[in-house]
Amino acid sequence: ISPTAVHFAVNLCHLNPLHWPTTRIFAQGPGTAQALTHYGFKQILLPEKEYSSEGLCALPILNRVKNLKIAIFKGVGGRGLLAPHLRQKGALVTEFNCYERHCAKPDLSILTQSITVPQNSLFIVTSRTGLQNLALLLDFAHPVSKLNWCDCHLLVINDKMLLLARDLGHTGKIDLVDNASDAAVIARIKPLLGIT
Repeated sequence: ISPTAVHFAVNLCHLNPLHWPTTRIFAQGPGTAQALTHYGFKQILLPEKEYSSEGLCALPILNRVKNLKIAIFKGVGGRGLLAPHLRQKGALVTEFNCYERHCAKPDLSILTQSITVPQNSLFIVTSRTGLQNLALLLDFAHPVSKLNWCDCHLLVINDKMLLLARDLGHTGKIDLVDNASDAAVIARIKPLLGIT
């Protein structure tokens, strides 16, 4: 599901691409595909544009999975869309939780130094957990930093994150990027910064 899941799965589960020469490997996006390639996995399949669980579910090959054994390596939590979709299509799915996300316990003095930024700053957030943690940290630092979560400018990777930001009380400007790849984020940032 993510580059982090690849790293932990390979190291904790001792996954070796040589042991799985005929296994089809799927990545949610280019970052995950790059991590898999780094560890020697080849012929990785991924969505063409929508780098998400929805993008994987839309792949025709993942809609013909009856009686196939599928392993999903992921972090604890998440939206939980992929496994139910595959099970509904008849796959035998096993989920391996390889890591757990935690919000940092901030040192207020460091936090306020690093977050005391101009009001026109842009925060790039590529995961739901990151968005929730940013809201928590900015609310925590607000009395000192004077940077209000509700006012900061966000760049998020999909409509679901935009809706989550609004649910978390964000009322400021939010821009969308096509996906979480570095290239897509940079392409979206350039016009926001006036770079051509």
